[in-house]
Amino acid sequence: MKSRPMNKELAVVPDSCWLLAYLDREDVHHVAVTSCLGMILPYRPVFYIPAFVYIETLSKLRRRGIPLHKCQSQIDHFLAQVQHRDQKYLMTKEIFKKYRMFSRKKITQLTGVDFYIATEGIMLNAKILTCDKEMYNKTIRYYPQIYFVSDQARGRKSDLDQLIRDIQKEFAPRR
Repeated sequence: MKSRPMNKELAVVPDSCWLLAYLDREDVHHVAVTSCLGMILPYRPVFYIPAFVYIETLSKLRRRGIPLHKCQSQIDHFLAQVQHRDQKYLMTKEIFKKYRMFSRKKITQLTGVDFYIATEGIMLNAKILTCDKEMYNKTIRYYPQIYFVSDQARGRKSDLDQLIRDIQKEFAPRR
C-alpha cells in the first residue's frame, strides 16, 4: 500500500467569504462550508491565510454587529481546528510580480483583495475555496483548483463533490 509522500501537503487558501460563512451561523453558505471543512479535515490540509482574508472577514463580521472580542474568539476557534500558516508581510515586489504574471488575463479584473487571494492560491498551487461566483468565474479559466462551495447560489452548483474527488485522487492512499 502506497501512501502520499511525506512532504506533500494539501494546501488550501480560503477566500474571505468562505471563512465568513464558516464563522457566521446565519450566513447562507454556512452549512455548505461547514460540510466542506468536515470533509477535508481527515486529509490534514494546511490553510494558507492571506492577511487580506482576515481583514475582510473581520470587517464583514463587524458590519453584521458582532463585537470584536467575539470575532477574535471565532477566528481563534477556527484556527485551533486546522493547521495554518499566516501571511506575515505584504511585499510590494510580490504584488507587482503577480500583476505582471497575470496582466493579460481577466483575473486582473477582480477586486484588489480577490485578485490577491486568488493569485496567492495559484502561486502556492493550493485548493482555493470560495463562495463568490464572480471570483470563481474569473479564476476558473486560468486555474482549475478553485472550488465554489455553496448550495445556495442560483445558476451555479457547488463544487464540493469535485473538491473531494480531486483530493482523493491526489492524496488518498493507493493500493
